Formats: sequence, structure tokens, C-alpha cells
Amino acid sequence: MYIIMENQVAHVQWFNHGSQTVIGELAHPQELFLSNDCGQVNLHDIVDKVTVHMGPQGSLPNQPEEYFCK
Repeated sequence: MYIIMENQVAHVQWFNHGSQTVIGELAHPQELFLSNDCGQVNLHDIVDKVTVHMGPQGSLPNQPEEYFCK
């Protein structure tokens, strides 16, 4: 992610929640999948950020508001 201050936008890489993939509800509720999609979002549209742990299987997050991506 990077921010373009003069345009007040952020360029972001998107993740998909497991429930939005062909795996559906079989995915772990905290599992995200890195998408090939990226785009620009207005800074005033960003509400919050989340922690995503990137790594091999077994590195599950400790907190319910955190996610992981293998």
C-alpha cells in the first residue's frame, strides 16, 4: 500500500476472505487469500486497518481481529 497525498488516495492490494472463494465456508474464518487485484481508494473511505500474518501454515493469529494468509 502507498498513499498519494496530492490526490488523497491510497493504492492497495486486495485480499479475499475464504468465504468469497471456491472453498467457501470450509475456509478458516480468519483466513485471507491474496488477490491479483489492486486499486485506488479514497482516503476518506478507509475506516480502519487489520493485521494480516503472512506465512506458512501453523502461523494462526492469536487475536480474533487478526487474519492470516498462507
